[in-house]
Amino acid sequence: MEKSNLSKKMKISFWFFTIILPILAIADVGLTYIGTPDLAGEANPLITVYGLGWPSLIMAQVIGYAICLFFAYNTFISHKRSVIFDGKGFRQYTSTLLYGSPDYFVLSWFMLPLKKNGWACYGYATLMTLIIARVVVIFEWIEIIYDVRTFRIPGTQFYIGVYLIFLFFLYSWTYKEYRINKKELEKLDYKQSVVIKDEASKKAQKVFWFFVLIYPVLSVADHGLKYIGTLDLSMEVNPFVFVLRIGQSALTVSNMLGYLIYLSLINITYISYKRSVIFDCNGYKQFASTLLYGSSEHFALSLLMPPFKKSGWAAYGFAAAMTIIVIRSIVIFEQIGLMYDVYNFRMPNLLFYIIVYPVFMIFLNGWFYKEYRINKKELK
Repeated sequence: MEKSNLSKKMKISFWFFTIILPILAIADVGLTYIGTPDLAGEANPLITVYGLGWPSLIMAQVIGYAICLFFAYNTFISHKRSVIFDGKGFRQYTSTLLYGSPDYFVLSWFMLPLKKNGWACYGYATLMTLIIARVVVIFEWIEIIYDVRTFRIPGTQFYIGVYLIFLFFLYSWTYKEYRINKKELEKLDYKQSVVIKDEASKKAQKVFWFFVLIYPVLSVADHGLKYIGTLDLSMEVNPFVFVLRIGQSALTVSNMLGYLIYLSLINITYISYKRSVIFDCNGYKQFASTLLYGSSEHFALSLLMPPFKKSGWAAYGFAAAMTIIVIRSIVIFEQIGLMYDVYNFRMPNLLFYIIVYPVFMIFLNGWFYKEYRINKKELK
């Protein structure tokens, strides 16, 4: 009886999305035609970037609806729930659901799923996000047509909002599935026969989330102060600006890409890293070399070469995160000093990047030494 009721709810959800999406699409297109017949006020990239017209816009709506039907069918009709044993917590469950492994939760922020059940999550999140985005756009056009306001939400802000809404619905679906999965495990009275030492302890998880949150806070403060202090970016030390001569938009994109790389590194460091005992080391330098390159004879390479081993990338992740925090803080204090005329100069670019290297090496070797001490205790 319970399965039958669940099946009925899924079918109702399927037909709801099947009917509501074309209604909203027709309303959106109709109001767009009334509000801007020449598409001058349309924010769709097909118009603003590629310069296409009405036929392409309508064709895109038809193709988009077909894709949504596929998502709705996959999510509410063909989706078969299965019990996941390899998921101790919400993040591990989500990662296993999407990618088949509990170690890749961060990938869910920017990478498509590799598992079929993951596509059910993405389908639900996509459909809900599309409905909200359509409703927002429809109300915008109504307000513009009736002269309640004369502007639209800027494209960049709109798409950032869409991305955040998508993540909200993605994790709400996975959390619902996680709760159901947890109940199923309790019914099965499942007990692990092998106790696996969990390196991603509560302390490590707290540190992980600290790094996740501190980067955007410092980044927003840095860019906000730069925008206030120098609108033309004439004093910006980022090589993308003073070498490649890019503008504010490209600088923002480069920072977002940098944040994704940063997230990948700290995920390796605090979530997926599994410490193992290293026997091939008679001292600190041999240990560090083995951790980075799988051999005790290449310590000097650590001065200029990235690691070959995953354990080495954990060390690099910690060093990179700490260096970014230190450097961002220096830049923020510089900006504040310039704004309030405490001093009227900035650190020369060359000197700035010379300082970055030793700061990185200090934190890198700090991580090595901590791991070396733990490894030494394990050997005893």
